[in-house]
Amino acid sequence: MDDQQSIYTSADWAEFFMLAATGQIEEAKKWLSDYSIAHPELDDADDEEQNYAIREAVSFLTKFAENWKDSILKQEVRQRRLTQLQKAIKRTEIEWNPNDPQFW
Repeated sequence: MDDQQSIYTSADWAEFFMLAATGQIEEAKKWLSDYSIAHPELDDADDEEQNYAIREAVSFLTKFAENWKDSILKQEVRQRRLTQLQKAIKRTEIEWNPNDPQFW
């Protein structure tokens, strides 16, 4: 793992996303500035760049939430269809049970 990855973990980035998503703009900008200080090879982002990063973070989370919701809904639909199919199979097995003497 290189130095950049070891300095800021996923949990650290989650903090930035939380700040951005909850509208704590100044705190999110400070977080980005602190990130730049921790990475001397990076220039400190100007106000416009920080605003862009914050908008992108919120946009990412919004899209993530939409995808998650869609995925959950699709799983629910699949589960309902599977349940209906299983019920239909059981009805067919009951109706056409070859071991039932009435069919012989």
